[in-house]
Amino acid sequence: MSRKNRAELVKEWEGLLAVCREKRVPGMEELTDPLATAMLRIRTMEVMRKAMEQAARDATQDLRELRQSGEESARRLKSYLKARFGELPQI
Repeated sequence: MSRKNRAELVKEWEGLLAVCREKRVPGMEELTDPLATAMLRIRTMEVMRKAMEQAARDATQDLRELRQSGEESARRLKSYLKARFGELPQI
């Protein structure tokens, strides 16, 4: 049995469901409904995964910007304290 990626698997499932819709076999819902539900959940999870990946990229960028801002603030504060009080103790 070959291992398929999600896209191939969903495409296969869509084909199976299409055949079942064409044939209109009574009682088939017991078999098709769980498959349709699984497909819907996979699609939903893929959308969520992509959104989370984007959120992670955004958070990484925000963290970089915050670090830069913090480093600049710390540099200015050190300069001020050094000018005001002379040498700073080691931190």
